[in-house]
Amino acid sequence: MSAEVTVRIPPRRGDRRRGATVGAPMAAGAADALASPPPERIPRVACVLALAHHWRGLIRSGAVRDQADLARLVGVSRARVTQVMRLLDLAPDV
Repeated sequence: MSAEVTVRIPPRRGDRRRGATVGAPMAAGAADALASPPPERIPRVACVLALAHHWRGLIRSGAVRDQADLARLVGVSRARVTQVMRLLDLAPDV
């Protein structure tokens, strides 16, 4: 069994084209894979909370001196490190 998927791409702002249609034949069984529900994803907040616990462990172990040092090491702003670390202040029920 083969199926064809057609995707309509809307024109971009200021683009002279009126839009494009892209179509490609799919292999047998690929349509069934698209119909099945996606696997459960881990919520983003859970991943960021795990990151906060990891960062706290780095600070407590002495691998990094403080949050500012961690921000330089990771390559994000000190404000972002503070935002992530503040998740540790939430109640465990949340």
